[in-house]
This record gives sequence, structure tokens and C-alpha cells, in this order.
Amino acid sequence: MAEETGTVESIAATRPLVLMTVHETADLLCVCSRHVWSLDAQGLMPSPIRLGRCCRWRRDEIESWLHADAPPRDTWDKIKTG
Repeated sequence: MAEETGTVESIAATRPLVLMTVHETADLLCVCSRHVWSLDAQGLMPSPIRLGRCCRWRRDEIESWLHADAPPRDTWDKIKTG
């Protein structure tokens, strides 16, 4: 398998927008959904998109975040904005 290289923006730009539920996000991270909520509350993962009462995470952002070694949200936001 070829390793992806490039910036966060270039990786995200090549994929379609996919929004994931907390359970799908947990599956991608190999953790339980309660742990996803805990990471979110502690500011340790990218912010979800809030749609009314629903929260969804962008798959491309979670994958890019993991590719960047999963930094805390404040660091991640700085990386995203350049």
C-alpha cells in the first residue's frame, strides 16, 4: 500500500465528504462511542459538525487528524488553518 503524503488540505481534497456518527467514528478509531464523547469533551479530537441535536464527524478530517498523529484540538485547528 502506498503511503499518503501531502498536506492536510491535499489529503482531504481528494476524498468525498462523508459524515460519520459517533458509532462510526468509534469504529474507525477502534474505541467505544463513550470514549469518542470523552475525547470530544476534553478537546482531544476534531470538533464534530452539529446538525440540530446530532453530531457528525467528517471522515476525511478524522483520517487527516490521525495522519498528523492525533494532536489535541487546539493544535489541530492551528494545523488546519496553516
